[in-house]
Amino acid sequence: MDCADRHCTANPAVTVCPGERENSDAACADGIDNDGNGFIDCDDFSCTRNPWVTICGAQENSFAACTDGIDNDGNRFIDCDDFGCSRNALAGACRQNEAGFCFDGEDNDADGLLDCADPDCANAGACQALPPPPPPPPMPAFSTEEMQAFVDANCAPCHIGGGMSGGMALDDVVAATVGVMAGESDLNRVEPGNPELSYLFLKVTGRAPVGGRMPLGGAALSDLDIERIAGWITSLAE
Repeated sequence: MDCADRHCTANPAVTVCPGERENSDAACADGIDNDGNGFIDCDDFSCTRNPWVTICGAQENSFAACTDGIDNDGNRFIDCDDFGCSRNALAGACRQNEAGFCFDGEDNDADGLLDCADPDCANAGACQALPPPPPPPPMPAFSTEEMQAFVDANCAPCHIGGGMSGGMALDDVVAATVGVMAGESDLNRVEPGNPELSYLFLKVTGRAPVGGRMPLGGAALSDLDIERIAGWITSLAE
């Protein structure tokens, strides 16, 4: 907390912590043992393991330097195998959680969550003062041109280029589906504005009352693709 935290004492922009420090380019080049620990300038870990100090040559002391696969400081240890990364309170790349690195814009513990969006940062004062992150924006719907390209790529050979599986050719996806009754159901293949009443949508989500999920024999469509198909169907009512 506060001046007991290395993020305060090592940052040259923080001036409220008492005592002399080796924490800046000037202090690490003045020939003086400023912090009285017996090590001067770049012989002091306070300089070489400080990402704010730039005059001590290439070091392993930052997120970038600790994730680049390079032995930056030439000591034969790379990234998290180097104590400059793994035992450095200022380098977040080798952490098991995000705590202590909740404002650096990096996913330090590689769990897909950054900074205040990571539960590890729930007790960080800076995060408690922030509003929750906004939800991700919805993905844009397929345009009709994009929907046709998607069908061309994913529905051949059963429904494209002469394929008529189930009596449906999709070389013109609008003419073949929009307002057209499905042969196996009393639903339209595509009901403009309503994905849940569209047989095509039920087929690609695996919820149709007849037959299996489409594309038959292929991998299930991603949630993103399904969301964009639903958006296309919804947009047809406009």
